[in-house]
Amino acid sequence: MTTPPTTKDDSTAQNAPADAPFAPLAFQKDLLDAQLREATLYTALHALQAKLPWSREPHEGWAGDKERKRDGRPATEGWSEEEASTPEYVTNVGFAA
Repeated sequence: MTTPPTTKDDSTAQNAPADAPFAPLAFQKDLLDAQLREATLYTALHALQAKLPWSREPHEGWAGDKERKRDGRPATEGWSEEEASTPEYVTNVGFAA
């Protein structure tokens, strides 16, 4: 039984010159760009979460329990129609199509 020939994919391999010194902080640009996009999305998501009520639906909340070290939640009217109808703003932050 013969095995099909395999092709080597060198699209992600980047060989450094043999005489170049090792630079541990010299990251590839695509990795730095991905990290910046992730940080931008993380920041935008947490800013959005700080503005939204804790519950999507109206809820009366509950008291905290100091003995068990559990925080309570205040009553909330839930998300507005606008907040509930447009979830795309979370997925599109910081990314160009």
